[in-house]
Amino acid sequence: MSVRGWSFFSWFVPLFDGLISWAWRFFALTAGPLEIVLPDDDPANFSLLKPLTPKQRAEQEDAFIQGIDEESICALASRHWNNRACTLQRSDRGSFNICFFMTLDDDDAKVVVRVPIPPAVHEPWERLQSEAFTMQYVSTKTKIPLPQVYAFGQSTIRHGDTTEYPYMILQHVEGQPLDKNLHEKPEPCRRQFYAQLVDILVELQALEFSAAGSLMPRGADPTEADIVGAFSMTMNDLQMYGAPSVRKKFQSVDQFYADQYRMLWNTYLVPAEDLDRKTVQCELFALNEIKERSQLVYQTNETDSFVLSHPDPRHANILVDGNLQIQAIIDWEWSATVPLSYFIPPPRIIQSDLDVFLSVLATRKDHSPGHKHLSDVWCQTDTARFLVVQILQAPLKLRSIYYNELFPKISTASEETAIAEFFKDQEQVSEMERRLHISEQYTAYLARNGIVDEDRRELKELNILAQELLGETW
Repeated sequence: MSVRGWSFFSWFVPLFDGLISWAWRFFALTAGPLEIVLPDDDPANFSLLKPLTPKQRAEQEDAFIQGIDEESICALASRHWNNRACTLQRSDRGSFNICFFMTLDDDDAKVVVRVPIPPAVHEPWERLQSEAFTMQYVSTKTKIPLPQVYAFGQSTIRHGDTTEYPYMILQHVEGQPLDKNLHEKPEPCRRQFYAQLVDILVELQALEFSAAGSLMPRGADPTEADIVGAFSMTMNDLQMYGAPSVRKKFQSVDQFYADQYRMLWNTYLVPAEDLDRKTVQCELFALNEIKERSQLVYQTNETDSFVLSHPDPRHANILVDGNLQIQAIIDWEWSATVPLSYFIPPPRIIQSDLDVFLSVLATRKDHSPGHKHLSDVWCQTDTARFLVVQILQAPLKLRSIYYNELFPKISTASEETAIAEFFKDQEQVSEMERRLHISEQYTAYLARNGIVDEDRRELKELNILAQELLGETW
């Protein structure tokens, strides 16, 4: 029986959560500054994992998509539009979903049927429910442009398969994905676009909640939200690898950041093919540096309130017209409530244009209290903090962000010297050797089963050769 349907839990669960949150804050205040400790997940649980290779995952995803019955997709759209005839125009595949673009025949109205790809997504039905509700919530609470959710549910959609798969039917918004070369456009064009983006981000950070997590409906009212453990890309990857990972909601900022670091650390516990000593040394040093420099991101006295974030505002998820007017923000599947210190300018959009973006924000600070608040926070923030948060949001970018951008800001030593000093600690040497041994075992397992990705191996060898030719030692 669901929590919502059981009157006892309807009052007990919030009370229990509140007591836990109060106790955590009490001990945090009496124990002094928070020290992030390494996660207590047993490394042995990770060493036994046999994650699918990228090639295997791609093959499973391809097989799922090839089995989709396009007539069933048309029937779905038709059923939700009073059995009006429809025509499939095209399909478009992303990392986690496939979209079918349909035209209703009698008036050329356009809709999109969006289907999660199960081999790429853990808990696809739960995640889709959260996304659909979040979009309805944002649409009700803000003026942010986004597609209307017409319907969502589960249905049979594959040839010879009686399993019901999640789907969502959305409004088709006319527009093109934002140009990836935005940073090359004239500054007036960029500033005009950033002004719109700033207004959207201000509206998001105005949506405050008492816990960190993803939104779920609390009934039929689209303005009443429950918070559940967050659906995140990092958590999804760990779950798809088979790693021991459980979604949790958090009512304190300290707990939230401890969990983010735990997921970062665990990402690099997952066995990887053909790891070399240099790679493991670079990863371990960067991981420990992020832990030691956690105070770059937040202070232990940060208010335990959380704002709604769209953590994947990349170019493909922002639709614009020919004049760079934003038509819609799409793909809300990983949206979640986060501490304000974790809510940062979207790095994929801003790239090297942060100064221009922040100057636009500063010029708009008198537009509303929300604009002033965000301007006060971001324009006075050390950019090193943004970089640490970027790593926590995208753990697989640890090395590129840390060594290319963060390390030069926080250290005067050379990378080679800093890493050599770090590995004078015998515990770190032992951890490095343990990870190399696990990689050797995993690589041998792949070889025994004939599933070594030769193309990937050749690409890695070429990359190493290129680094040697360029004289890069670290």
